[in-house]
Amino acid sequence: MIRTVIIFLLLWLPFFSVVYSQTTDENFDPAARYDEIIESLEQEKDMTSEVKQTIPKDEIAVLLPNLSSPLYEGWIESTNPLIWDSERERDSFLPFSEELLSEFKAKKVIRQTYKKDQNVVQITLYRFDNFAGAYSASTVLSEGNPAKLKVGKNVFESDHSLSFWKGDYYVELRSPITINPEVKGFTVLASQEISDKIQDTHQKPVIAIQLPALNRVPGVMKYCLGPICCQKYFPSRVLEVDPAYLGLNQSGGVIAADYKVSDNPVDDRIVTLVLSRYESNEAAHLVFGEYMDFYKKKEASNEEVKIDVDDGVVRVKNNKDDYAFFKQQGNIFGVVYGSTDKKSGQKVLELVPWPVEITR
Repeated sequence: MIRTVIIFLLLWLPFFSVVYSQTTDENFDPAARYDEIIESLEQEKDMTSEVKQTIPKDEIAVLLPNLSSPLYEGWIESTNPLIWDSERERDSFLPFSEELLSEFKAKKVIRQTYKKDQNVVQITLYRFDNFAGAYSASTVLSEGNPAKLKVGKNVFESDHSLSFWKGDYYVELRSPITINPEVKGFTVLASQEISDKIQDTHQKPVIAIQLPALNRVPGVMKYCLGPICCQKYFPSRVLEVDPAYLGLNQSGGVIAADYKVSDNPVDDRIVTLVLSRYESNEAAHLVFGEYMDFYKKKEASNEEVKIDVDDGVVRVKNNKDDYAFFKQQGNIFGVVYGSTDKKSGQKVLELVPWPVEITR
């Protein structure tokens, strides 16, 4: 197009030669001027290419939805992506505390905002050092209820969000307004595309697989790799003993879940099971010892507290309707809080697939 315009001007040049001669004494060479314009355009093109090369698309950004697809007609990226990188100097974008990101072993986080008319969706991708951190994030950051969508695993959906875990990634799609059909369509399509792009060969952490399913309350489960996560996301009643005593640096993480104590729908009593699996039997036994020492000190200072040990299970009576139970066998340690009677907590502990101890 530019070449055509230039040739057109050259053809009409004689008509303006008189006017031009009145305004300058310099000789005008049309061919030289044409070459000058072409060279300038080529230089501009080279400069643009250099700029694009100095700003490569981030490797995590390729997982974001491709808006050139007709499926996303009308949707645009309303802002530049925000990126947090564990290996770079910190900037203003911090998805949550540095300490918690470190405990999750987070490597990189990218956040991109999309808009269509008045509809807005914010997509945040978290990449972790391994699948355990991604799984942990999915259990503590997800909102709403479990959803049956063919995207990733641990899919949760609320009035404002959709989230899932897959491989080393935790993915969250969030809208500031209650999700309407337009937003719903975008979040489902985008989550499917992102999920398809993520490679995954991982199962849940072993301790999560060993967590008893019978009578477990759906969706009420938290998995942590360190004490900061426990303090922030575990129910308050399970924090009586400082999570630092759980020896999590020698474990595969700790998991907490709520259980109904009865199949009777009228009985709404709930207890909380905390379960952890260790690298060795000795490490699990040390944790058991820390708990025993804690409750012995509590018994010594409070006459209402009574400790009873029966067949390896420790029962702690805090008062007439509050009991705690804990047990260690092999490399697994478990504790139950919130039991209102002498037996309910022990029944939940019996659901755990404890390691078989072979004696000779």
